Amino acid sequence: MSCTTLNKRGAGIADTVAIGIPSEAVHMGVPVVAMPYFDQARGAQPAVARSIATLREQGVLVLEARRCR
Repeated sequence: MSCTTLNKRGAGIADTVAIGIPSEAVHMGVPVVAMPYFDQARGAQPAVARSIATLREQGVLVLEARRCR
């Protein structure tokens, strides 16, 4: 997922179907996996770490990929 999508989900913003369905599913007991993928500059933003932590607290399995350059 993009940095924007990650931070929207972390903040509880589900303004598209692509964000809304997994956001609802995790709270219905459906296993949800997310894999953010963006450059190092975006990954360095403090909101990224907070969003990942929030999603993990909700039960989302967040995979961390190598960041693209």
